[in-house]
Order: sequence, then structure tokens, then C-alpha cells
Amino acid sequence: MDSSDYKAVFLDTETAGLRDDSPIIELAAVAVNRFSFEELEVFEAKIHFDITKADPEALRVNGYDSEKWADALSPNLAWRQFAVFLDRHRTVPQVAKSGRPWLAVRSGGHNIAGFDLPRIRKAMSDRQIFCSLGYTCVLDTMQEAEWFFSRAGDRIPPESRRLTSLCEYFGISAIDAHTALADTRMSIALAKRFLGVA
Repeated sequence: MDSSDYKAVFLDTETAGLRDDSPIIELAAVAVNRFSFEELEVFEAKIHFDITKADPEALRVNGYDSEKWADALSPNLAWRQFAVFLDRHRTVPQVAKSGRPWLAVRSGGHNIAGFDLPRIRKAMSDRQIFCSLGYTCVLDTMQEAEWFFSRAGDRIPPESRRLTSLCEYFGISAIDAHTALADTRMSIALAKRFLGVA
């Protein structure tokens, strides 16, 4: 296997609320070597959104500041740039329903299976942009935490499986939590713990 196949993309979104149709306001992704977890490439974008569709509490938690979003990308441009980023990290052989082979992106993150991936796929589909994130090659650190603590014997688990709670438990820095890039890097650090990567 070529070393370029040793890749995964960890990602995170920040949204203007918890509803399925709440706008995605920030997106980050970090491509890593999936064995060493060395960073290979970083994508980060603040995304322009309709503030009238935002939950003020969600914006407060996410540290929204109109000045920081002054240069936000239009959603169309942000998702097109993200698709180009993903295309550089497609390594997982897949077969489409039509029988056509293609390569998917191996992805990771915290609660991405239930939260981020469905929203990302919908945002890209709504704009008719192909999303190369695979369905069968996902490492979700929230799910990994459940498996980890179910095998932990007498180790007392944290009360919550929230990203910040797990990071606190493992002594991982949570500085700038609830920003997409910081949360992405926190999930990478958690994955390393769960997978036993030094």
C-alpha cells in the first residue's frame, strides 16, 4: 500500500442551533496519517449565514463574533472548497450502486455519525456538490468512548461523553473548545488515546 493511502480526515462543524436545518456557521477538517496521526493538511472556514435563523444561545456557546465572521465565505464557496480538500484525501475503495468503483474519505471526529456527517452531506447535496465522505469508514470518538469505558474494568468513567468532558478526563487541552478547528484537534487527541497511539 502506498503511503498516500494512510490518510483520514477528522472534522467538526459548529452550527447556529441544534435543529436539523440550523445553519452551519463554521467548518474545519484536518487530514492526518491514520497510523501516526501526524497532521498533513488543514481546512478551516467560517461560513456566512442568516442570523435571523440562528439560536442566540448556540451563537454564544460557539463564540460567534460578527467581526470574526466579517470575511466569512458564502456557503456555496465554502462547500466547493471543502469538496476539493476532501478529494485530495480519498483513499478507501468503494463500489457505487451502479457498479462503478470510486474512492471515499476515511473520516473521524466526535459525534460525527449522528450530528456532523448528516448535516455536511445535506449541505453538499443541496448544492449538488459530490460528498466523498464514506459511510463505512467512520471513527466516531463518542462511540469509541462507549466501547473504551465498557472495557475499562474498575476505571470510573466521566459522567458525560461530551467532547470537553472526555478531554478533561484524559488531560487533553480544551482551549478554544466549541470552535471547529479546536474541536477537531481535540477529537484527534481522543482518537489517539482510544487507539493506543503514543
